[in-house]
Amino acid sequence: MRQFMFASRKNNFVTKASKCFASACVLLSVGTMLTADSAVASGKKVSTGQTQVIAKVNNREITHSEIRVEMARLSLIPTDPNAERIAMQAIVDRIVAAEAAREAKVDRRPDAMWRMEAAKEQALADLYISLVAQPVEPTRAEVQDYMLENPSLFTEARRYSFSVLEIETQDFDVDQLSPLFDETSNFDKLSTYLDRQQTPYMLSASVRPASSFPIAIREQLAAYDVSDNIVLRGADKVSILKIMRITNDSVTLDEGTPAARAILRREDATKKVTNRIEQLRKNADVVYYRDTVKPVAKPVLPTQASQKGQ
Repeated sequence: MRQFMFASRKNNFVTKASKCFASACVLLSVGTMLTADSAVASGKKVSTGQTQVIAKVNNREITHSEIRVEMARLSLIPTDPNAERIAMQAIVDRIVAAEAAREAKVDRRPDAMWRMEAAKEQALADLYISLVAQPVEPTRAEVQDYMLENPSLFTEARRYSFSVLEIETQDFDVDQLSPLFDETSNFDKLSTYLDRQQTPYMLSASVRPASSFPIAIREQLAAYDVSDNIVLRGADKVSILKIMRITNDSVTLDEGTPAARAILRREDATKKVTNRIEQLRKNADVVYYRDTVKPVAKPVLPTQASQKGQ
């Protein structure tokens, strides 16, 4: 049996939702000014609902553009008949809460001012990053080369059915527990032992294509068979994925072209952003006065693959 050890790290980046909210701070104010002017120019009354201004909250006009931005922030589907209603309620809740905060003079607190300034900076940063990240359209030859170089994603793609056992990282002793699942076809032996030790765990099932895994795991999976295991070690939990079934999920070069093109565009955008940020960091004049805020060398991801039985 073979077992692949992979340690993950917590993501400290700002979430997509918060980025969208920061960007919306700039977009909303601009959209309001523009659409209010267009309503006057058209000669239509705002109250008819036929202008860009579609609601008012305590003398604050809400435009259709704001609704669209809010829908994007909340990841709502535009075709959902309730999407605009949900977005409108979210805007109303935010406006009334913000007005209450201003009445209570919360906006004058230092932490509030820092947050508002950070939101404005984040909005500008997000807009700049989106401009930098514009990818170059890959050529047909580049797309085909990528597909041939990554058969596990296309012509040799597989889909895996897993039995998944999750346990807290502090309870996972690899030397003690590995023999209980590594040489077996299921988790019966391991779960019996954990029950006897009164160690909490959770069992579930999962079906995932190889493409859903990082390349390091995907390449290992390509050489694995039924009953082999992947152990994903996180800061809080360890997930043991035992392969129960493997099915063919391959596509032809023509069928996989759209997906390959999208991957190449995404990789190009990521590379541009990464390179630009690294360049900006190098050119920045940053002085650190406390050791706890100084950057450290990039940690090496502790990835270990053990090929048992080989």
